[in-house]
Amino acid sequence: MASCPSNREEIIELAQLEVLGALEGVDGARLERLFRDALPVVQREVIDLQASMAVQSLLLPVIEPERSLRLRVLASVAQAVEATDAQLAPIALIGRPSAAGRTMATTDESTSSAASETLPAIVDGRWRRSARLWRVGFIAAIGCLAATLVILVATARSVARIGELALQNSSSDELKDLTGTGRKSLKAVLEEGCIVKGLVGATARDNGCAFVALTPNFEEVRIVWVDLPRGQTLSLHAVDRVSGATRLVGDFTVELPLSGTCRSLEKGAANANTDWRLLDERGSVVFATRPTN
Repeated sequence: MASCPSNREEIIELAQLEVLGALEGVDGARLERLFRDALPVVQREVIDLQASMAVQSLLLPVIEPERSLRLRVLASVAQAVEATDAQLAPIALIGRPSAAGRTMATTDESTSSAASETLPAIVDGRWRRSARLWRVGFIAAIGCLAATLVILVATARSVARIGELALQNSSSDELKDLTGTGRKSLKAVLEEGCIVKGLVGATARDNGCAFVALTPNFEEVRIVWVDLPRGQTLSLHAVDRVSGATRLVGDFTVELPLSGTCRSLEKGAANANTDWRLLDERGSVVFATRPTN
C-alpha cells in the first residue's frame, strides 16, 4: 500500500522522535508499520533523515556554569572587604598613648613639651600605615581568589569542549572501523534501502542497544550494537511473525563496545515482517524487536 502525503509527514515526525529516544512503544509499532508500507522513496528519505540527526553535535550534552556565578563571586568579595574593614578599624587605635601616659610625660620636667606632642603623632601615623597595608594585602588576596575562580570557570568550559571534541573524534574513528569499505560496508547497505529494525533489551539489566539492517533482496543482514559487554557470545535468530518459527542466522562475539557484523541469509530465511532476537550463551533472549513474555 503506497503511503499518502499525510502518512509521509507522520512517518517523518515519528522517525525524528525515534532518533531522540522519545518514541513510545505504540508509536514505535506504528512507525514500523507505516515505514514498511511506505514507498521506497519515503523509506530512503527517512533513513537519510535519521542518519543526519544521529551525527548532530547539538544532541550532545553541553555543560556550562551558571550565569549567576560571577555575580555571586563579586558579592562575596564585597562582603569580605566590608567585614575586613570592620575588623581592622580598631587596629588604628592600638599604641595610642593614654591620658595617664600623657600626664606622666608632662610631669617629667626633663622632657620638652615639643617632644611630648610629636611622639603620639608618629606612633599613630605608623599604625595607620600598617592598617592600610593590611587592607591592601587583603583586597589583593580577594582579587587573586576572584581571578582564580574566573580561570577555573574558563577551564571548565574548555574541558567540556575538549571532551565533546574527543567524544566526536572517538565516535568517528569507531564508526569508520565499523562501516568498513566496499559492498559490505554499513554505508553501502543503508544506501540500498535496507529494512532497519531496532532491538530492545528483554530486561532492565540488559544495557546497550542494537539494530538489524536487512537488505531489500533478503540475502544479507547486518547487526550493529552499541555498549554491549565485551567477550559476550551472542546468536542472532530470525523469527517468522506468522508461524512463529525460529531460525538461527549465526553466532558472533562482542569484541568492541561499538561494532557490527554481517551475515548471509538462506533463501526464504527472512522477509520484511521477520522479527529478530539476540540470545546469549545460555539461550536466554537479551535483545528482541518485540518484547518477549
